[in-house]
Amino acid sequence: MANNGGAANAGMLTMYITSTGYTAPLGSLQFTSGFATVDLTQGWTETSRTFLDPGNGIFTLAMQLGSATFTTVNSEVDTVIANTGAGPYSVTTVYTFAASSFGTATSSSGVNAAIAAVPEPESYALMLVGLGLMCFVTRRRTHEPV
Repeated sequence: MANNGGAANAGMLTMYITSTGYTAPLGSLQFTSGFATVDLTQGWTETSRTFLDPGNGIFTLAMQLGSATFTTVNSEVDTVIANTGAGPYSVTTVYTFAASSFGTATSSSGVNAAIAAVPEPESYALMLVGLGLMCFVTRRRTHEPV
Protein backbone atom coordinates (compact mmCIF):
# COMPACT_ATOMS: atom_id res chain seq x y z
CA MET A 1 0.00 0.00 0.00
CA ALA A 2 1.16 3.47 -0.76
CA ASN A 3 1.61 5.81 2.15
CA ASN A 4 -0.85 8.67 1.75
CA GLY A 5 1.17 11.00 3.98
CA GLY A 6 -0.85 10.22 7.10
CA ALA A 7 0.06 7.99 9.99
CA ALA A 8 2.95 5.57 9.67
CA ASN A 9 1.92 2.44 7.75
CA ALA A 10 -1.38 4.05 6.66
CA GLY A 11 -2.44 3.95 3.04
CA MET A 12 -5.08 3.32 0.45
CA LEU A 13 -5.41 0.53 -2.11
CA THR A 14 -7.90 0.62 -5.00
CA MET A 15 -8.48 -2.42 -7.24
CA TYR A 16 -10.55 -2.51 -10.45
CA ILE A 17 -11.89 -5.83 -11.74
CA THR A 18 -13.81 -5.90 -15.06
CA SER A 19 -15.74 -8.60 -16.87
CA THR A 20 -16.38 -7.69 -20.53
CA GLY A 21 -18.18 -8.97 -23.60
CA TYR A 22 -21.67 -9.70 -22.29
CA THR A 23 -24.00 -10.02 -25.30
CA ALA A 24 -27.09 -11.46 -23.63
CA PRO A 25 -29.47 -10.75 -22.06
CA LEU A 26 -29.85 -7.15 -23.26
CA GLY A 27 -32.12 -4.22 -22.42
CA SER A 28 -33.42 -3.18 -19.03
CA LEU A 29 -32.28 -5.83 -16.55
CA GLN A 30 -32.33 -6.25 -12.80
CA PHE A 31 -28.77 -6.32 -11.47
CA THR A 32 -28.04 -7.57 -7.96
CA SER A 33 -24.77 -6.50 -6.38
CA GLY A 34 -23.79 -8.56 -3.35
CA PHE A 35 -21.06 -7.14 -1.15
CA ALA A 36 -19.40 -8.77 1.84
CA THR A 37 -16.32 -8.26 3.92
CA VAL A 38 -15.12 -11.43 5.58
CA ASP A 39 -12.01 -10.26 7.43
CA LEU A 40 -11.15 -6.62 8.01
CA THR A 41 -8.45 -5.31 10.34
CA GLN A 42 -9.73 -2.93 13.03
CA GLY A 43 -9.46 0.67 11.87
CA TRP A 44 -9.67 -0.24 8.16
CA THR A 45 -12.47 0.75 5.80
CA GLU A 46 -13.53 -1.14 2.67
CA THR A 47 -15.69 0.40 -0.02
CA SER A 48 -17.01 -1.84 -2.80
CA ARG A 49 -18.81 -0.47 -5.86
CA THR A 50 -20.17 -2.09 -9.04
CA PHE A 51 -20.64 -0.37 -12.39
CA LEU A 52 -22.26 -1.18 -15.74
CA ASP A 53 -20.76 0.11 -18.99
CA PRO A 54 -23.03 -0.26 -22.06
CA GLY A 55 -19.93 0.56 -24.15
CA ASN A 56 -18.09 -2.61 -22.98
CA GLY A 57 -15.12 -0.66 -21.64
CA ILE A 58 -12.45 -1.94 -19.29
CA PHE A 59 -12.29 -0.33 -15.82
CA THR A 60 -14.99 2.20 -16.75
CA LEU A 61 -17.34 3.70 -14.18
CA ALA A 62 -20.25 4.60 -16.47
CA MET A 63 -23.37 3.64 -14.46
CA GLN A 64 -23.23 2.71 -10.76
CA LEU A 65 -25.20 -0.42 -9.86
CA GLY A 66 -24.43 -0.65 -6.15
CA SER A 67 -22.14 0.51 -3.36
CA ALA A 68 -21.33 -0.48 0.22
CA THR A 69 -18.82 0.69 2.83
CA PHE A 70 -17.69 -1.53 5.70
CA THR A 71 -15.66 -0.99 8.84
CA THR A 72 -16.40 -4.44 10.31
CA VAL A 73 -17.40 -7.88 9.03
CA ASN A 74 -20.72 -7.37 7.27
CA SER A 75 -22.65 -7.78 4.02
CA GLU A 76 -25.09 -5.85 1.87
CA VAL A 77 -27.14 -6.46 -1.28
CA ASP A 78 -28.15 -3.71 -3.72
CA THR A 79 -30.65 -4.26 -6.54
CA VAL A 80 -31.18 -1.86 -9.43
CA ILE A 81 -32.74 -1.89 -12.91
CA ALA A 82 -30.23 -0.73 -15.55
CA ASN A 83 -30.18 -0.66 -19.35
CA THR A 84 -27.34 -2.61 -20.98
CA GLY A 85 -27.79 -0.97 -24.37
CA ALA A 86 -27.43 -2.97 -27.59
CA GLY A 87 -24.44 -4.93 -26.22
CA PRO A 88 -21.83 -6.03 -25.68
CA TYR A 89 -21.50 -4.54 -22.20
CA SER A 90 -19.14 -4.85 -19.24
CA VAL A 91 -19.41 -4.89 -15.45
CA THR A 92 -16.66 -3.46 -13.19
CA THR A 93 -16.20 -3.89 -9.44
CA VAL A 94 -14.02 -1.37 -7.60
CA TYR A 95 -12.59 -2.19 -4.16
CA THR A 96 -11.04 0.59 -2.09
CA PHE A 97 -9.29 -0.25 1.18
CA ALA A 98 -8.29 2.59 3.51
CA ALA A 99 -5.81 1.32 6.07
CA SER A 100 -4.74 3.01 9.27
CA SER A 101 -2.06 0.35 9.91
CA PHE A 102 -0.70 -2.97 8.66
CA GLY A 103 -3.24 -5.81 8.52
CA THR A 104 -5.19 -8.08 6.19
CA ALA A 105 -8.49 -7.90 4.37
CA THR A 106 -10.53 -10.59 2.63
CA SER A 107 -13.52 -9.48 0.60
CA SER A 108 -16.00 -10.89 -1.87
CA SER A 109 -18.38 -9.25 -4.29
CA GLY A 110 -20.66 -10.50 -7.01
CA VAL A 111 -22.95 -9.09 -9.65
CA ASN A 112 -25.68 -11.27 -11.08
CA ALA A 113 -27.89 -10.42 -14.01
CA ALA A 114 -29.57 -13.57 -15.29
CA ILE A 115 -26.80 -13.81 -17.89
CA ALA A 116 -27.53 -16.50 -20.46
CA ALA A 117 -24.82 -18.77 -21.81
CA VAL A 118 -23.40 -17.54 -25.11
CA PRO A 119 -22.22 -20.17 -27.60
CA GLU A 120 -18.49 -20.06 -28.33
CA PRO A 121 -17.21 -19.74 -31.92
CA GLU A 122 -16.22 -23.42 -31.86
CA SER A 123 -19.85 -24.36 -31.20
CA TYR A 124 -20.94 -22.42 -34.26
CA ALA A 125 -18.25 -24.09 -36.37
CA LEU A 126 -19.31 -27.58 -35.26
CA MET A 127 -22.97 -26.73 -35.91
CA LEU A 128 -22.16 -25.50 -39.44
CA VAL A 129 -20.09 -28.62 -40.22
CA GLY A 130 -23.00 -30.80 -39.04
CA LEU A 131 -25.51 -28.89 -41.15
CA GLY A 132 -23.19 -29.09 -44.15
CA LEU A 133 -22.86 -32.88 -43.79
CA MET A 134 -26.64 -33.24 -43.50
CA CYS A 135 -27.15 -31.17 -46.67
CA PHE A 136 -24.49 -33.20 -48.52
CA VAL A 137 -26.05 -36.56 -47.54
CA THR A 138 -29.57 -35.35 -48.40
CA ARG A 139 -28.39 -34.01 -51.76
CA ARG A 140 -26.61 -37.29 -52.62
CA ARG A 141 -29.72 -39.33 -51.78
CA THR A 142 -32.00 -37.19 -53.96
CA HIS A 143 -29.60 -37.21 -56.96
CA GLU A 144 -28.66 -40.90 -57.02
CA PRO A 145 -29.61 -42.68 -60.27
CA VAL A 146 -32.40 -45.24 -59.90
